[in-house]
Amino acid sequence: MDIRKFLVATGCVVCACSLAIAAQRTAIIQSMTGAVEVKQGPDWVSAQQDMTLKQGDSIRTGADASATIKVNGLAEGSQVDLKEKTELKLAELLQDEDASSVKTLLDVSLGSILITAEKLSSSKSKFEVKTP
Repeated sequence: MDIRKFLVATGCVVCACSLAIAAQRTAIIQSMTGAVEVKQGPDWVSAQQDMTLKQGDSIRTGADASATIKVNGLAEGSQVDLKEKTELKLAELLQDEDASSVKTLLDVSLGSILITAEKLSSSKSKFEVKTP
C-alpha cells in the first residue's frame, strides 16, 4: 500500500514539474482607436491602452476601430494589427524556457489582421493563426 502512495505522489510531482516548464506569456495593447473591447472572463469590457492580455483572452474592434497588440516571447516579439470589425482570441501563448521555444496560436473568428513577426529563435517554436 505504501508503494502505491509513493508512486501516486511521484507521478503528481512529475506532472507538476512538466506543467511548470510551459509558462504563459502575455500580450500588451500598444495602441487603439475607436471602440475596442476585451474579454478576460465572461464579459466584454472596454479595452485600455497598455492593457495586459493573457492566454484565453479575446480582443475585438468595432466599426472604424483598430488596435495593435505586442505578443511577447523569449527573444522575439510579434506585432498584430487588428483591422475594423475583427475578433481575435489569444488561444495559446506558451513559453518553454528549457527548450528555448514559444508557441503562439491566434484564433481569428472575424475580420482581418496584419502580423509583423520576428524570426522564431528555435525550430521547436511555432506561430500559428487559425481562421474560419
